Amino acid sequence: MDQGVQIDVIYTDFEKAFDKVPCLGLISKLKAYDIDSKLIVWIDDFLCNRKQRIGVNGSFSQWFTVSSGIPQGGILGPILFLIFINDLPEICATEQDTVMYLGLYADDAKVYSTITCDNDHLHPQKVIDHTKEWCDQWLLPLNINKCSHTSYTSRLSIDTAYHINNTDSVSNIQKVDQIKDLGILYDSHLTFKDHIQEKN
Repeated sequence: MDQGVQIDVIYTDFEKAFDKVPCLGLISKLKAYDIDSKLIVWIDDFLCNRKQRIGVNGSFSQWFTVSSGIPQGGILGPILFLIFINDLPEICATEQDTVMYLGLYADDAKVYSTITCDNDHLHPQKVIDHTKEWCDQWLLPLNINKCSHTSYTSRLSIDTAYHINNTDSVSNIQKVDQIKDLGILYDSHLTFKDHIQEKN
């Protein structure tokens, strides 16, 4: 922005991320990372072949097999989730000629890139396409309603638009002028006026 360049950021969100991680997919990734086989057996026992049922006022449903999800509330859950999505940033390697980044924090992923002309939005769109392909492959869907994008710039912005391709439709990613990211309210000019006002 100091150089007068526009930066587009696409904010994505994994749908019920910890609950949707497929157990067998996670185990296969642990094996691919050459993690000790005894530890993998222990984690497999911790994650797979679990059952659960619902109880209301002393009445219980039948037992159901849990085929996905990482138990939350402990230290191991976030670590296993990070291992599961660890290969996601590799998709950015396909766009080597462009300043492009994919930032990960817990179940949020941000794609951001410099925009200097009308065609520059094609590069982050490719990353979004690759991200959606990765999500489909590893059965970790995106929550399209929580995905959005914004353009950060100190001058007039280049109009950009992004979308997510579904099997039978295309969903436009909503463009916003401000967004809360890790507790900070960002506006498109990075003035932080709204964030300061909110905290007063």
